[in-house]
Formats: sequence, C-alpha cells, structure tokens
Amino acid sequence: MIDNIDALELVIKNRNDQLKKITHTFEITVAEWRILKNIMENATTLEELSELTQLDASTLSRQIKKIVTKKLIKKNPSETDHRKYQYAMTDAGRLVFDKVSNLITAVDKELFKSWTEEEKGMLKILLNRILHNQQASIFSPTNER
Repeated sequence: MIDNIDALELVIKNRNDQLKKITHTFEITVAEWRILKNIMENATTLEELSELTQLDASTLSRQIKKIVTKKLIKKNPSETDHRKYQYAMTDAGRLVFDKVSNLITAVDKELFKSWTEEEKGMLKILLNRILHNQQASIFSPTNER
C-alpha cells in the first residue's frame, strides 16, 4: 500500500492531468479556467484575482490578457479609479466555464461514487487537519517564525 503523502501527491497529479485534458478540449489552460472560476465567484479586480489565484500581478495580467483575447472575459474601466479595471464573464466565457465545470464535477463524482457521506465527511476532516498542521509547521512557507 502506498504511503499517505505519496497517495495524496498521486491523487493531485492525476486530477491535474484530468483537468488539463478537460480544459485543453475547450482550448483553455487550467490556469485560465481557475481565473474564470474566480470571476464567476465575483472576484472582479486584479487585486482580488491575485489574492485568490496566488499569482503575482504581472503573471496574472498576462493570463487575463489571453482570456480577454479569447473573448471569454471583458475588461471594463473601474467606475472609481480609471487606472484600474473590472473583469466580467462574456456569454462565451460562461458557456466554456459551465461545460468545463460540469465535466470536472463528473470526474470528481466518479472518484467518490462508492463512498458514503460519512466517509466523505471523514476525509474532509482529515485533510483539513493535515492542512492545519502543515500551515502551523515551522517549515511552512507561510510561517514567519
């Protein structure tokens, strides 16, 4: 049987591979889909998107430019600060987002098809405990000890 952390890494790698295949079908990248997802969840400024995606402003700006070029989002000047922009989903972007999201949901459901709600709940608790311990660790990249 594979070690716990090795199993987690393999699950993440396999899911990322699945995400790449799904997004590639719709001619977007996983990073672009994640930006679309955040815009759908009402992150509309570069600052909000940067915080949620953990991308620096220049990298995020390049990604956004590609998505605007694909006409999946539109860029509007901010009403309060004309040096800044707000981003909104286009109809085409919404359609691509919905199709990709539906396929990802189907893949995720397949992962847990034989699991009870109790088992899924327990996994969530355990993974959150691991995350908490990792964030509290002196070796955590976010820990400033």
